[in-house]
Formats: sequence, structure tokens, C-alpha cells
Amino acid sequence: MMKKYCIDCGRGFWAERGETWKVRCISCWKQQKEQKQHANSSDHESMLRALIAKVRDLQIENNNLRTEIGFMTANGTRQSDIPSKLKAKYRDLIFLCHPDKHDGHPKAVEVASWLNSEVRNA
Repeated sequence: MMKKYCIDCGRGFWAERGETWKVRCISCWKQQKEQKQHANSSDHESMLRALIAKVRDLQIENNNLRTEIGFMTANGTRQSDIPSKLKAKYRDLIFLCHPDKHDGHPKAVEVASWLNSEVRNA
């Protein structure tokens, strides 16, 4: 065993001869590890909040497009008049309603099929 000194607090600690990687005492090492975990957790939480906000925005846009399409259909608008916005947002819309995201729920299958057919026909 050899005596080493912590690079953070300067306190001495014992390490085996081959343990050259040990540069902190146990107290400082635990504190650093906890800080890293907290930083990673904060990063993940902020990313999750951003993704949740994006999903909400896409859901609102999806509902707006559905309303617009429903209005157009009720007024006898031809299928070819479906706005190009639908094609532009197709990937986002299919992401939100894809059956794989909803455990194959029948309504998700129906909506995804409808969306696919509308985009093909538009």
C-alpha cells in the first residue's frame, strides 16, 4: 500500500501500488460521482421536457389539420384539394398515430391507414 493525496481536498488516503487511477479520497470520489449523476439526470430531464413539449405541439397541429380536413370533407372538397401541409407534416402525423406506438390499437390502425391513403391520393 502507498499513501496518496486527494487532488480535490489534499487529504491523504491509502491505495494499492497498481492503483494509479485513484486520485481522490473516498469522500471526494463519492461527491464527484453524485455530481455527475445529478448532471446527467438534469440533462435527461431537460431533454424529456423538450420532447414532451414537441409532442404536444405536434398533437395540436395534428388536431388542427384533422379539423381542416374534416371541414373540407364536409363541404364537399375533392380529395385532391387536401392541403400540401398534410404531405409536409405526414411524418410527424404518422409518428403520433402509428399503431406500433399504441400497441396495435384498432383506432390507431384505422387513422394510420386513412392518413396513408390520403397522402397517396393527394
